[in-house]
Amino acid sequence: MTKQRKRLGSYEKHIIKIVRCSDEEATVVEEIMRNDIFHSTLDWQTVEEFETGAREAYAVLKEMREFGTLPESYQRILETNPQLAR
Repeated sequence: MTKQRKRLGSYEKHIIKIVRCSDEEATVVEEIMRNDIFHSTLDWQTVEEFETGAREAYAVLKEMREFGTLPESYQRILETNPQLAR
């Protein structure tokens, strides 16, 4: 049985273009943007704010991985891609 890939939303697609990350990383970056960067939905952000937020959130994701502080919920998302599992 093949695993079906999650359909990407428009925010995730835009994040991938901005930071050149995997689909799974884009999902986590979007969550970090909502929960930690903007503390809000993303539809209120200008294009510039969104792009800056995506870069900042991706840096946060890399830092969490480096220091071993990645929340379990984010780990589960990333584990769907064997190349990203740690």
